[in-house]
Amino acid sequence: MVSVGVIARKMTQPPSEDNARVFAPRPQGFARAGEAPEARSSTLKPVISRGSALVSVAIAALVLLAPGVAQGMTEIGAVEEPVLVRVFPIAGPHDLGRSPTNGFGGGRGHSGQDMFSACGTPVVASQGGKIRKAGYHPVGGNFVALTEEHTGLDAVYMHLANRPRLRARETVETDERIGSVGDTGNASGCHLHFELWTAPGWYAGGEPFDPLPRLQRWDAQPQP
Repeated sequence: MVSVGVIARKMTQPPSEDNARVFAPRPQGFARAGEAPEARSSTLKPVISRGSALVSVAIAALVLLAPGVAQGMTEIGAVEEPVLVRVFPIAGPHDLGRSPTNGFGGGRGHSGQDMFSACGTPVVASQGGKIRKAGYHPVGGNFVALTEEHTGLDAVYMHLANRPRLRARETVETDERIGSVGDTGNASGCHLHFELWTAPGWYAGGEPFDPLPRLQRWDAQPQP
């Protein structure tokens, strides 16, 4: 059985930008009867600062060692539910490319990563956000471009099987289905072409960069 001490040490390490879940405890303070809150603020601040870390560690320990208790705390409002912030964009069997030409650059100015999967396999939003544009392009086929909520990056999903029903400025949640793997546009075989762009975004002044290192990390983490 994992000790709470081990969990405490792990939970106090700095989080990475692609953590699968985040926990947001709600610290609360109050004044004594008849005393204004401002009068005790200087005393409460150091106490809360020291206590918040311990509360966070205790909550994490409950989630891992006593999920039933943690769920009960969530139901009564003591803890917020875990928020899913990143999943792999293909929800089914897939690979991460079959040749160097499938990668970023690829000797042909390729601006994303091609990942092969059976046509019809669900494609989901790797991270939720707001749709920048969705439609059809002669090269990219059916596509969805969205600005991610947590990173501010633009993620682009191309060669989708069907024309997307999503429209610009609509929002989607992390792990929400946005299409299916297809071979529309200039595509050889069923695959998802996935791009990541820096702010201010896709063909809006941003720049594409190699998404493969992140895709490999997301592919290795447990999926919901």
